[in-house]
Amino acid sequence: MMHLLCYPLLAGCLSVGSPSPAISFAASRPSVSSAQPAADTLQQQAQAYTRYLTHVLQLQGRQPAATARCTEAFLRELDRQGPTAAPGLQLRYLEAMREVLNTGQYAAFCWLQEREQAAAVALPPAISGPNTSRR
Repeated sequence: MMHLLCYPLLAGCLSVGSPSPAISFAASRPSVSSAQPAADTLQQQAQAYTRYLTHVLQLQGRQPAATARCTEAFLRELDRQGPTAAPGLQLRYLEAMREVLNTGQYAAFCWLQEREQAAAVALPPAISGPNTSRR
């Protein structure tokens, strides 16, 4: 069975006070007028998501740094190519994360993706998080 990364999980790192990521990244990312703030924002988002994954997947050693690199690369490409490229980028992100995580961590990572995707689809926009109606 193929697991697709649903970027709602990624976006939870953007929502303040959210116990777990659940908001669409593309929908909740603030618009930025200059290139440098956008790069900083993407890096901050990747770092926040990496901290979340480090905690929930109990990443160790070089895993957090590798996860941050994979996540930041995914976010940069998603920002550059737009939401229409998301399915292909999601598959590349999953492949990259498969190289970083052990079998149990990867299974948990995929489970988190599916769980958050289901939650994002099941909840009306007003409930699933702030700024979900943009973009």
